Amino acid sequence: MKHILILIFLFNFVNPLQANEWIKVRDLYERAAIKEAAQIKLNNLLSEKPQSALSTGYKGANLMVSAKYAFNPIKKLSRFNKGKDLMEQVLKRDPQSLVLRYIRFTIQTILPGFLGYSANVNNDKEFLISKLGTIADVDLKNRIVAYLISSKRCNESELKEVMIWKNKLS
Repeated sequence: MKHILILIFLFNFVNPLQANEWIKVRDLYERAAIKEAAQIKLNNLLSEKPQSALSTGYKGANLMVSAKYAFNPIKKLSRFNKGKDLMEQVLKRDPQSLVLRYIRFTIQTILPGFLGYSANVNNDKEFLISKLGTIADVDLKNRIVAYLISSKRCNESELKEVMIWKNKLS
């Protein structure tokens, strides 16, 4: 019994720290497409994180974002392709990951169409909407709801469903 209480204590002590770290990653990821300094900070933060599907997904997305800041067109395309490959590899291993699908959705909705990386936009959008009721992480749910609305990728009925969740979060 004593060991169980210690484990419960450790779980409750460690998880908030991890949750706060992921919130920082999310914040930097959102700003990375706007400010190069945030993209560099995110890169540094992710390099310190242990290898996981989630950190690899963010690394892939951040690599794609970093292409925006490269001057050389060959470097731009190389970074983009490396990031896309990382993202797709990690999604093949964990296709039901809500966060990874969210990251891919955000990337695919902001990229120029000529890059040809938009095949999963509708599937990811539908997956995210269908999982809104299962997300316990309030910060993540807020971000997903806000992005679904701002992406302008939802049809009228999807938008109504997303707005239900927005109103519940308010």
